[in-house]
Amino acid sequence: MHVQRTLWVAILTAGVCLAPRAPLAAQTGKERVPIVIPPVEVVATRIPEAPHDVPASIEVITGSDLRARNATTLREALALAAGISIAPGGDAGPASAVPEIWGLREMDAFLLVVDGIPWGGAFNPAVASLSLQDIERIEILRGPAPVTYGATSFVGVIHVVHRAAAARAQYAEAHGATFGSGGGAVDLALPAAGTWNSRLSG
Repeated sequence: MHVQRTLWVAILTAGVCLAPRAPLAAQTGKERVPIVIPPVEVVATRIPEAPHDVPASIEVITGSDLRARNATTLREALALAAGISIAPGGDAGPASAVPEIWGLREMDAFLLVVDGIPWGGAFNPAVASLSLQDIERIEILRGPAPVTYGATSFVGVIHVVHRAAAARAQYAEAHGATFGSGGGAVDLALPAAGTWNSRLSG
């Protein structure tokens, strides 16, 4: 009787030990399909956004503001911006008229961009040669932006945006003053030729 009871205990113990291993054995017998994660690409994009959605201090000067103030140089245009000043020049002539942003006035401290392209190069912004004719707006970004614009933009970026060639806005103006001084400007959209759009400004 004692031997029979011991045999039943041994059988039950063996059953309990083998029970959880059966599903595991069945699972290991299946072919495992690897999980493929699609590649993640991180890029610094420059897409149109509302100024209040941009995580930076940004100021926009419109072309209407420039024409209302009769601003013809970048120095005159940036006089409309808060906290930015440009000296009339220095020992190097008009080319040394570098904007001062956050108290720093260095050629390689800011980046001058015209329609997405550095104007005069990344280390030598051509401030004096920039014309403000046919300007849609000037965007002033204060603070570092090396991820988007490169290492030379650690103080700020001045982005000058011209009207698109397909824009229908147009204007003409003339002005005069004493001592025979005066001038004028014109900005016209020319007829499209196929898929080509062009403008005349000067």
